[in-house]
Amino acid sequence: MRGSVELDVTTGGIKVVANNRKSQVQVHGIVMIVVWGLVAPFAILMKRFGGRWDMGKIGKYPVPFVVHVGFLVGVVVLTVVVTALALKQFQSGTIKGHKPIAITLLAVCGVQILMNICRPAPDAPSRVYFNIPHRTLGVGIYILATVQLFVGIRNYEVLYNDSHYANVLRVIASVFISFAFVLAIVLHIFTKVRKDEVNAPDNESPYPDSGPRK
Repeated sequence: MRGSVELDVTTGGIKVVANNRKSQVQVHGIVMIVVWGLVAPFAILMKRFGGRWDMGKIGKYPVPFVVHVGFLVGVVVLTVVVTALALKQFQSGTIKGHKPIAITLLAVCGVQILMNICRPAPDAPSRVYFNIPHRTLGVGIYILATVQLFVGIRNYEVLYNDSHYANVLRVIASVFISFAFVLAIVLHIFTKVRKDEVNAPDNESPYPDSGPRK
């Protein structure tokens, strides 16, 4: 129920439940914002740019790959657990498509996991046919998760008539996502400049009009 009190028919007592349920929804939202606004982008950027540096290996796998897989597995596990708890605990229902998007997101994540289990070896000729859908689906999942965050915030705002806290969540989510986007651009530029510098002839500078490198 979404009322302020609940009647216990076995004892005749009355207990407050609204604040508890509202707090649970708030925790649900914060966890998802951290998972998809911070952890998931970190895992993606680690795989995308971490290979540009020699970070060593864990067993036979490069550290960026291990971090990428480990963190994303954590993202999926947390998403499954938090979503399952929400479906069970929040019986009042949702609006604005929050529940269908959550189920779709989990299904697509499942497809991505199956693709990774069946991925070809790095030197296999068919690897290119894995990389393209893998990356495309990964981007699609992140976009869908981002949409889901803001749909969820709107859902909370309407259900509990709490625009103040909803706006706080919007700011937090926007900051996290914007930071990841800006960091991706910075890393892309940095790695490109670094690659150009490494590939430049010994007697030339990769930077215009800066003279020969010493």
